[in-house]
Amino acid sequence: MLNADQATSNAGTLHVSASNITLVDGDEIPLNSGTYVKVTVADEGEGIPAEIRERIFDPYFTTKNNGHGVGLAICHSIIERHQGHISASSSPAGTAFTFYLPALAAPVPARAEPAASTQESLRPSLPVGVKRILVMDDDEGVRSVLVRALTREGCDVVAVTDGEKAVDTYAAAIAAGERFDVVILDATIPGGMGGKIAVGHLRDLDPNVRAMLHSGYTEDPAMSLPQSFGFNGSLPKPSTVSELLRAIRDAYHRGDPS
Repeated sequence: MLNADQATSNAGTLHVSASNITLVDGDEIPLNSGTYVKVTVADEGEGIPAEIRERIFDPYFTTKNNGHGVGLAICHSIIERHQGHISASSSPAGTAFTFYLPALAAPVPARAEPAASTQESLRPSLPVGVKRILVMDDDEGVRSVLVRALTREGCDVVAVTDGEKAVDTYAAAIAAGERFDVVILDATIPGGMGGKIAVGHLRDLDPNVRAMLHSGYTEDPAMSLPQSFGFNGSLPKPSTVSELLRAIRDAYHRGDPS
């Protein structure tokens, strides 16, 4: 929907439709036979040029001046991991994205929400030593979510947009005697220094820095082997607050990368 809004320059109509369908062997959709929910989001923009259509789901591919090229790649990854499929069709009259997700055979029974006290007991807590956290991400929405979640946990959070600012901010904190307990770094920043490079500079400043990689690309080797890339841990996007807190706790307690 964000892409559609930008493609239409705030003019035109955005059409969203959803339906239940049944796929059988021999259908053109590359999915197993069964019941699915089909959702289509169509705009009335100028369309996607034919020469780039096959690349729109590639990580970091973007034609926008301020784009980061991760939105559609994350959509594709999430849908595929749920045994679904997403595709796009385009013409000068507009673009339509259609995705399929497996449908449940029966309604899910209602489940009572746990009591507030139970929810608090299930949520992991941050280590006692974690009070100051540095967040680096070029996406304003991601930064806002992380800052809000960690502030609620009683942390002093500083957010920056790229690796260079992260390194400068960390250096200034050391000089002021207010070093950060954990640093959360986005893997790649289009046109700037990403976390994979910044972590090396941070270790030059402070060999004991606790750095965590935050990325939407679970296939990236650095996500599965963070210590081999200079990180103490990793966290995929998107994640819940509990997953965020657990990942920070694990990264903080994990030994220095070898």
